[in-house]
Amino acid sequence: MIANQPYEEKVALEKADSPSEFSAQTPLYASVYFIESPKGMKYKAKWFLNDQEIKSEEKEMPTDKNGVIVYSLAADKVSAGNLKLQILFRNEILTEQLITIK
Repeated sequence: MIANQPYEEKVALEKADSPSEFSAQTPLYASVYFIESPKGMKYKAKWFLNDQEIKSEEKEMPTDKNGVIVYSLAADKVSAGNLKLQILFRNEILTEQLITIK
């Protein structure tokens, strides 16, 4: 889920609202809950603004079996347009989310 704050626990993530629009120049966080993933498994987040990649970040699973990984996008990268986030494992897209930045 993309939000203006990070969610590091499954319970908080499940209760959070998922807006489809955000304001420019505000930091964004993608909190992703993984099931059945061993500790140390690496996942990559790719952020695109108007179909141009603006950030790529790889992180390891911090816990064994299941857990949350939080990716971030700094406020100076958040400009008006269409923002897309892809979560990948070994270059295979696991999920993708599209949002509008006003």
